[in-house]
Amino acid sequence: ITYLLLISCIAGILWLIVPQISASIKLLISNGDLYREKFMLYYSALEKRDKFGILPLISSALKNISLSELIAGAYGKTLDFIGGTANIIIGVIISIYILIEKENLRLIVQKIAHHFLDDTKFEKTAQIYRNIYDVFSRFVSGQIIEAFILGILCFLGMALLGFDYAPLISMVIGVTALIPIAGAIIGTIPCALLLFLSEPISAVWFIIFIIILQQLENNFIYPKIVGKSMGLPPLPVLLAIVIGGKIGGIIGILIAVPTAAVIYGIGKEKLFN
Repeated sequence: ITYLLLISCIAGILWLIVPQISASIKLLISNGDLYREKFMLYYSALEKRDKFGILPLISSALKNISLSELIAGAYGKTLDFIGGTANIIIGVIISIYILIEKENLRLIVQKIAHHFLDDTKFEKTAQIYRNIYDVFSRFVSGQIIEAFILGILCFLGMALLGFDYAPLISMVIGVTALIPIAGAIIGTIPCALLLFLSEPISAVWFIIFIIILQQLENNFIYPKIVGKSMGLPPLPVLLAIVIGGKIGGIIGILIAVPTAAVIYGIGKEKLFN
């Protein structure tokens, strides 16, 4: 039932947004030559005003990149993509078996824990497990729902304001919103550059629109969806994201905040209780 509901939701979303995204991509491809010409004009204007010689350094660095390095990099990325896809498929298969056998697995884990722990330690361990489950479930479900609502609001706002590529940009903003704190910046930069090539002033208005949308989301939507916060001060959140990204990339960033929240909660309980 879990997977049927998940597949149904994904299929419904794809059925609604794929045609819109496809139309945006076709429009982007058809305007590719025009955007290339605009980019060269902007580049020439910047080159004339470049007093520090930054653009020549960038051009020189790009020329020094050999074709063999590009091919090797593309080959490595392809292998990583294939390996990641295989891991996802294997993970889904394993999770199905876990869902089928969850009651038996729970009993087995409880019996093993009771064998090695007395009643007091067992209760403390069970409490830690419940805290971990509560933090991760609130974080994951909250981030997904928040990203979905943010993408919808972004699409509605862009459509009302008449921005180009509203479906494509809204999808990018929604997906990158899954990344805590840095997601808004990661999603806004390429989208603003795309709009800048289309119409420079629209990129400025888009950034203003995203800032307003983020304020609405951070102050009203997120607290209502997630409930109480993760209970982390800003500095540990930033450190968790940096360390998680260094260790596990995007996946590391996604699980770093709830992991840090669990560690912070356990440490706080040990020190002050």
